[in-house]
Amino acid sequence: WFPTGGGKTEAYLGLIAIIGFYRRLRYPEEERHPSVHAIMRYTLRLLTMDQAPRLVRLAMAMNLVSHDYKEEWRTDDAPHPFRVGMWIGSKSSPNRLEGGSKDRPDAKIMLRQLAESGKEIGTARAIMFEECPWCGSDSIRSASNWEIGELRGRKSLVGRCGGQDCPASSEQGIGIPFTSVDEDIYNNPPSILLATVDKFVQAAYNRKYTKESGA
Repeated sequence: WFPTGGGKTEAYLGLIAIIGFYRRLRYPEEERHPSVHAIMRYTLRLLTMDQAPRLVRLAMAMNLVSHDYKEEWRTDDAPHPFRVGMWIGSKSSPNRLEGGSKDRPDAKIMLRQLAESGKEIGTARAIMFEECPWCGSDSIRSASNWEIGELRGRKSLVGRCGGQDCPASSEQGIGIPFTSVDEDIYNNPPSILLATVDKFVQAAYNRKYTKESGA
């Protein structure tokens, strides 16, 4: 038994980092393609969302270490960056990057609505952070720092921090290694999949979970 603040999360975050780097060193060819290294499942969405900033800090630190040791993952032949995917359902996050509707808005629509009105419409949102997980800047809440871009040639949710010295800023080029969009998770499997238990139940009944990911 460990009390709150006893270091339980830090212990398994350390293991996630170890297995991530091990896979890069041991299987470099396979790691040129995105794949899930670790899965974290929670029963409640609030618990899941609470863990997201900690995991993003871990992924950013791992990317910085990779870059410092000359693992140039920005090139076409290099591995994908370490990344976090939050898989929690349409009531909290968009299912698609584009191609949605007024009744079922996609990430692009949500970002446009946020830019125009300054607030989210409905319960779901594409931007999950009130401040940058790394530097604490509240610029991350701005829709102008997020877009539907590309990750190694595939459509993806791309986020930046407006903090001047933050490694996730556009000047530094690393960005926020995170997505909460189902389609993005299927097309670009994240290194760390953060999910609620009910999403895994749906995988047994919804063929899109394997069709869109190419499995």
